[in-house]
Parts: sequence; C-alpha cells; structure tokens
Amino acid sequence: MRVLKKVMQVSMISILTLQFAYAESLNKIVAVVNDDVITSQELNLQVKQVEQQIQQQKTSKPSVSILKKQVLKHMIDIELQQQLAKVHGVDVTSKQVSETIMNIAKQHNVSLPDMKKSILSMGLTWSKYRSNIKNELVLSKLQQQSIGQIIITDNQVNAYEKGNQPSKNLRY
Repeated sequence: MRVLKKVMQVSMISILTLQFAYAESLNKIVAVVNDDVITSQELNLQVKQVEQQIQQQKTSKPSVSILKKQVLKHMIDIELQQQLAKVHGVDVTSKQVSETIMNIAKQHNVSLPDMKKSILSMGLTWSKYRSNIKNELVLSKLQQQSIGQIIITDNQVNAYEKGNQPSKNLRY
C-alpha cells in the first residue's frame, strides 16, 4: 500500500511538472522591451486579430512568418511609445476612454451592447478592448505633445537650403 502511494505521488509530481513545462513552452518570451516582455501568447493573439482584420477588409494576407515579424515589430514600437508616455507622465482617464468608446459606437451606428458583442466575437475581452483604446489615446496624446515641441527656426531652414542646393550641371 505504501509503495502504491509513493508511486502515485511520484506520478502526480511528474504530471504537474510536465504540465508546467508544457504551459511554459506555450507562452515563452519572444521579445524584451527594456523592463517589459512580449510573450508568444500575446503575439499570437495580436496576429489572430490582424488576420481577422485582413479577412474583413478582403485584402491579401502575407505569409504567417512575415505577418508575425510585422506584428511583433509593431508591438515593440507600441511598447516603447507606452514606456515613453509613462516617463513623461502622459495618461488618460477612464472617463476619456468611455467617451471615446461611445463616440466609436456612434460613428459606426451601433449600440454599446452590440459593440460589446462584436468585440467579444473577435476573441477580445471588453477590458482588453478598453485597454487598447486607452493605449491608443495615450499614444495620440504623446504624439500631439511631441509635435507641439518641434520648433524649426529660419536659420535652420536657410542652413538646410544652403547645404542642399541642386547641382548647376543637373539636366532634366
């Protein structure tokens, strides 16, 4: 009886270890962005969403490997921008997110419950959708602040023009 109990314990430990190893292999890190990571699960979810958008738009789909690379690059860019926004204290309120979602629903002539159903049918949770909208609003705000800080002086324009004069021997 004791031997059977010991075998059962060892079997259970082995099964749990295998399950953990299997789960871990499904969600490995595909990119490190400063102190944050992008997992294969996040990448695959994003690729699935992009594939659905491509299918809805009825455009040609690139190969899976190319699509994954493009999506991963986009995710890294977004993560870097989010980190930059955080450093600069750029944020939006929950109220701003809700107002934006209401405006999106209004623009598409759908009710909020119908919009939620549509979001869920795409495999996205409502909280993830709100998070995506918040991220887009933060990035938009960051970009607006960055553009507002760009100042080009007359001296800079003159120096550029002086250094980029067309060649006198140029023929068309």
